[in-house]
Order: sequence, then C-alpha cells, then structure tokens
Amino acid sequence: MSKQLSDQTVQEEKAFSNQPPKKRPSPKSITINSQKTQDFSELLSKLSLAGEMSTSIAHEVRNPMTTVRGLAQLLAMEHPEKIGYYQLMIEEIDRANQVLSEFLCLAKNSPITFTDVILNDILRRAIDLLYSRTLQQEVHLYMFFDDNVCLHADENKLMLAFMHILKNAIEASQRGGNVFVRTRICSNEVKVRIVDEGIGIEESISHKIMEPFFTTKDGNPGLGLSVAYKIIEDHGGSLVINSLPHIGTIVEVSFPLPASAAEPE
Repeated sequence: MSKQLSDQTVQEEKAFSNQPPKKRPSPKSITINSQKTQDFSELLSKLSLAGEMSTSIAHEVRNPMTTVRGLAQLLAMEHPEKIGYYQLMIEEIDRANQVLSEFLCLAKNSPITFTDVILNDILRRAIDLLYSRTLQQEVHLYMFFDDNVCLHADENKLMLAFMHILKNAIEASQRGGNVFVRTRICSNEVKVRIVDEGIGIEESISHKIMEPFFTTKDGNPGLGLSVAYKIIEDHGGSLVINSLPHIGTIVEVSFPLPASAAEPE
C-alpha cells in the first residue's frame, strides 16, 4: 500500500457503497509503520514492561473479583426483584476482567494457542460483536472479502486485535459515516485493510498512539492499539497506519500466508 494516503484513496473505498464523493481539503498525511521506525525496539520494550508489571497484579486482583462475581450471581437468584442491580455488578466486573486480560496480552511470554483458523470468519465475528456500537454511532460498515484464507493463529487474540482496530475506526467516525473492511491476498501474504472517514490522527500525537496507556478519550485505559499491535506482532504480522486529519484513516494489517495458501510468484 502506498505510504501516501490521499483523498482519492479514501474515495476508492467509498465507491463500493455507491455514494457520491465529498469535496475535502488535502492536509498533510502521516504514516505509521512501527517496524520501520527507530523506536521499534523501544516500543516493544514498553509493551513488554507494561505486561510484566501487570501479570502479578492481575492474578492478585482476579481472585477477589471472581469471588464477588459469584456472590452477585447468588444474590441475583435469591433476590430476583433486584436482578438489574446485580446484573450491572456482574457486567462491570466482567469489564474490569477484560481490561486485565488485555494487560496480560502485553506480557513478553503471553500464552498463545495456535490453531488453524479462517481469517474472514474472525473478522465477521469481530464485526458482529461491535454491531450495537455501529448502531449507536449510526455508522455504516461495509465488508469486501477475498477468498477464505486459513491462518495458523490464536483465534481469540486475533479477534481481540481486530475488535480494537474496528472500535477505533467506529469511534473516530462522524454519525452517518462509513467504515470499510477489505481483505486481499497478495502473493505470499494476506492484507486486511480497515478504512474510516473519521477525524484522522494529528501529527503531533502520531508517535505516541501505539504506546501503552496513551489515550485521548476519557475513561479509556489506552491499551487498545498497543494490544492489537502486540498480538499482530506475535503472529508474525505487520501494522501500517496512514491518516489524514479530518479526512480519514487506513489501517492495514498483513500476515504471511502458509506455504500451501501462498500464490505462486
């Protein structure tokens, strides 16, 4: 993919929805390819440090959380008239547990269970899980998938990575905006491109967006893109982000194909 994201590139994706193009300015584009930056090793070190620090804390916190969750379930059965309160407690505990799980993903030796998975199925599941968010944001999401590709990967972690990227795209979009998800097989790799027409990334923060705990959103732990990148890197993949402020962002994830699935040169 070209390092220069242009308005024409975004419109190429929009053409699939048969919507008329909009006239927009052409601000300076930014490109983020962590594997080609001088700070690549420093980024990996920060991700690993955050994960290692979190490992012992997460295990200590999860035990009492499990106890509280069990008690909330018991109270919900004993007092059905207050089930709404107890269900809210359980949901909040589960949300906190999800954050802990994401911290653990950053650990250097985070366990990965590799199996044969279908990439398109993982993307569809991730999109389905974010369906309610697209409704809330009134965002239109379009899928254009190439032939099914089988990867040797951790299905749950890969789905988590794509959910974070998709969530960012949806949240960056204006109401009524579009998000496009496209897969493409290129020689010996498969590419997943996620395009939004949102606010884009300002150049002043572009060097920070994949660092753990960096966020511009209130109430957000700032782990999403860090976790996504770490998972993709653990799978031998790469992540490239191209963005134009106030026009949109393209995130392209690439994975090497198994020898049996790669196209001949």
